[in-house]
Amino acid sequence: MGHTMRRLALWTAMAGALFSTPPAKADFSVSYRAKSATLVLFDKPQPSPFGAVGARILIKGDRVRVEATDHWGTTHTWISDRATHTTWRLLPNQQYVTESGGWACEGIPVQVAGVLAAGLAGAGIDSLSISGPTAASWDEAQARRTEWDFRARVFGLPRPVWVRASVYFPASEADVFGSPVVELYCGKKPTQAEWRSALQQVLELSKESATALASVAALPIALDFRTDFGMGKGTLVLEATDVSGTVLDASLFRLPEGYRAAPASE
Repeated sequence: MGHTMRRLALWTAMAGALFSTPPAKADFSVSYRAKSATLVLFDKPQPSPFGAVGARILIKGDRVRVEATDHWGTTHTWISDRATHTTWRLLPNQQYVTESGGWACEGIPVQVAGVLAAGLAGAGIDSLSISGPTAASWDEAQARRTEWDFRARVFGLPRPVWVRASVYFPASEADVFGSPVVELYCGKKPTQAEWRSALQQVLELSKESATALASVAALPIALDFRTDFGMGKGTLVLEATDVSGTVLDASLFRLPEGYRAAPASE
């Protein structure tokens, strides 16, 4: 009788593992806003255009919404479907462009490296070098700081200028952003080796820079930019805020009403 009961219990456990409902995916959102921004030209403080810079990431199930606001105050929005590998880029004239990608759950490091590469190219950034990490803290959270040195074209200057950014990553991503942050990685974070390989191959970082960034790959807590362009200096501190795992409105992840597909030439 005891053997029968044990076998029954084993079969019950196996059936539960096979047919039970998988845990529901959590919603997740985080914003990055300018904590401070300064601009000094010819030794005189000026209104800084960088105060408008920011970003927002929202995840609900297989849908991802990314918003980025540039220093002109223009917000760019992408809505992605991980299941169909499709992204819709919203245009300011109530049109949208359909792109492939969609933040698929496969090859996340390659996708992230590709987005970083496109962003760097769009900003005219080259000679990127990353060092660290070193132990640090940010707003009482344990962090690991990396130093990014690169050249970029700012304010339409004919020649790029050197920029240094101190980027703070959490020692524990879940401790800072909460357990729903794992939805960024479809429930399983890539390995350090996967990050390093993608950063070297796609972003073309040196082995040393790729290793430094791969060792801390996570959502950053803060980014502290500083530049000296001869006739002046500029700073910008972006900080993660409004971190939430509460339920998000499904309408945020659909094409807004009234939007239509843009002509192929746009």
